[in-house]
Amino acid sequence: MPVSVSIIIANYNNSKYINDCLKSVSMLSFDNWEAIVIDDGSTDNSCEIITSFTKRDSRFSLIKLETNQGLSMARNTGLEAARGQYIMFLDSDDCINPGAINILYRLARKYSADAVKAQRHKVSDTFRIEDYHADHIISPNVQIICNPAQTITAWYKDPMFAWLYLYKRSSIKKCRFIPGMRPCEDVNFTIKTIPCIKKLLITDVVSVFYRLSANSIMQNYVVTDSTIKSKVTNCVDINKFFQNNSTCSDTYKQISKKLIYDLLLIDIFYIPLTERTDLLDMTSKIVKSLTIQYDIKTFYSLKTRLSITAFCHKKYLLARLLLDRKYFQKYTRTKQRRKK
Repeated sequence: MPVSVSIIIANYNNSKYINDCLKSVSMLSFDNWEAIVIDDGSTDNSCEIITSFTKRDSRFSLIKLETNQGLSMARNTGLEAARGQYIMFLDSDDCINPGAINILYRLARKYSADAVKAQRHKVSDTFRIEDYHADHIISPNVQIICNPAQTITAWYKDPMFAWLYLYKRSSIKKCRFIPGMRPCEDVNFTIKTIPCIKKLLITDVVSVFYRLSANSIMQNYVVTDSTIKSKVTNCVDINKFFQNNSTCSDTYKQISKKLIYDLLLIDIFYIPLTERTDLLDMTSKIVKSLTIQYDIKTFYSLKTRLSITAFCHKKYLLARLLLDRKYFQKYTRTKQRRKK
């Protein structure tokens, strides 16, 4: 019988959580699934734990990458191997809601959707799937979106995590993650799926228990020349994508604000100036081109506008001093972690 849902799980040295992650998959109320675990060159005993699941249940399979190639390559490997009609991503330190896929799959089939967006529930580092008591959702709330402008708005308002979606594989078959991109590989991928998603469902069903673990990429994120370069590359790539895709042109202003100002500038403003002046110069050109395309007065206070203007003119120290930090209040967790 054809596989209905492929669950792609990328793992790297996550022996502490991988057992709980895979156990949550084994508890699914939905039967017709496969779980493809891609081990990205782990040096701990992750593979032993994964292998124990593959021996007990043939629906689990393990693909081992000899060297660590990054989350994007691991997920791309899973996409190539997937056989399911639908695809879902899961990080190895998170858990899947045992009752979620059954509901999401049913909704996708009922409405002939190209993707179904679910919700996440943040849990502590000590969370275990055995502690979860199932919620039986009989009639989930569903919002139906059928045009790119609404789709991008939905992504713009919420976190752009690829693992929040159940994707129809035939709809996103050409979409891949950019190798070596970290962070924001999820943002790039979800944006690239926009032209492929003719019908998107947004539901209130919680599909993933998002663990706030000390080992996660997000919790250990530190701004470096490498991460700035990745974000600049990301913004240049997405800028080119919107320019070449007429379907998304009407929503360009919204997403450019999200990607450029909220993702890029806070990193550069909140750290000691990087030695990579070439990256700062490249970033200032991107920001300058965007300030020409739309009026930043509608988005920011006077101090922030002056800061952006200073940055565009390569007055980087002045830009940092002028920044209206109240606007970026929700990002201070990352800033404070850097000071420790």
